[in-house]
Amino acid sequence: MANFIEPSAYDQDTYALPDLLADDTILIAESHQQASQQPNRSPAGQRVAIQTNQSASKNVPRPNQEPTRHTSIMAIPDVPEELDGWIQTQLSNPHNGLVQSILSSAPDQQMAVQMLYTLYAQAAEPWFTRTKKRDWMFNIIQHMHDQYHETNGVDRLDSLTAEEFFNRYYSNNRPVVLTNVIDRWQAFSKWTPQYFKERCGDVMIEVQCGRTSCDDYELHKHDLAQTFRFADYVDWVLANPESNERYMTAYNSAQHERGIEVLLEDLDYWPEFMAKPNGNVFVWLGPKGTLTPYHHDLTNNFMVQIAGRKRIVMYPAAALPNMNNHTHCFSLYNLNQYPNESEFPAARHLQPIEIILKPGEFFFLPVGWWHHVEAMDLSITVTGTNYAFDNDFMATYPKC
Repeated sequence: MANFIEPSAYDQDTYALPDLLADDTILIAESHQQASQQPNRSPAGQRVAIQTNQSASKNVPRPNQEPTRHTSIMAIPDVPEELDGWIQTQLSNPHNGLVQSILSSAPDQQMAVQMLYTLYAQAAEPWFTRTKKRDWMFNIIQHMHDQYHETNGVDRLDSLTAEEFFNRYYSNNRPVVLTNVIDRWQAFSKWTPQYFKERCGDVMIEVQCGRTSCDDYELHKHDLAQTFRFADYVDWVLANPESNERYMTAYNSAQHERGIEVLLEDLDYWPEFMAKPNGNVFVWLGPKGTLTPYHHDLTNNFMVQIAGRKRIVMYPAAALPNMNNHTHCFSLYNLNQYPNESEFPAARHLQPIEIILKPGEFFFLPVGWWHHVEAMDLSITVTGTNYAFDNDFMATYPKC
């Protein structure tokens, strides 16, 4: 039987399959000598144009005849329409190096295309089937989440013991807002724009700039990074009471972590909940209107609102199949607080969960939960991942 490969072996940019064993390629090519003489049509009966180095366009057929049986080859099954569409996209991609290399040197273009279709179908079909099963399971879990949150929303509690927090929320991947566990933090009485200027105004900080002219600013965050004196950025925030143009976020912390670590002296930590900070506590500052588009984090996070309010719209981790996750941890829903169902049909399966996080409140954001965050006022927020519990999940995160 032809070799199968795991999805992790796919090229990240084009999802093209790497070279399979030459013997399998020869076997598949031989098995399609007869099939290549048949009409070349997709399941919908439409011809699909592809670009090659030799010709402006060729017809991309889907084999409609079962290949000759061979002990080392699997017959093409009835390829599902969704998978067929993906394969057609790969064969039509002029930037797919594997496809273009084979087609540009093949003496028989039609046979080469059918051979490639077979390779894609055989390698991808098991992956496709497993993915659909996972989506089915995710949808069930999401449905159960929705039933709970439909009546209960996100729990708001005064406080919890560490054991209660871990058993009821942390280990169950359930968010919770705690309203009376961080009242000892001096930051609540000290942290103002003027205090920032006085305490570390000369520190050079990094800020995301030009966000309003780039819809995918989170994907291009490193390109948008600029440095300012902290005092100058504070003045900009005060002069622009509502804007999404500039924002100091956790992604910018590497530049100024040591410079503003003096501010962290105004925070407090509970050994039973949190480990000592080690580069994993961050300060966010921006005006009303700053937006963080839909994404999920790779660890369990917390958000503590020091000043201003934030609206957080979220979906459970199990909503992944319906989140149009196009790259890394981001969603095509991007800046749309409530995704348009006509544009994104999968959104009709989603039930948003919304909270308003107020000053003095601690929000547990579980790993994998999708969230969209909007500042409703000038906002100062502290986030972190320094829980006293297991929180090291980034090492096993698949590159995608």
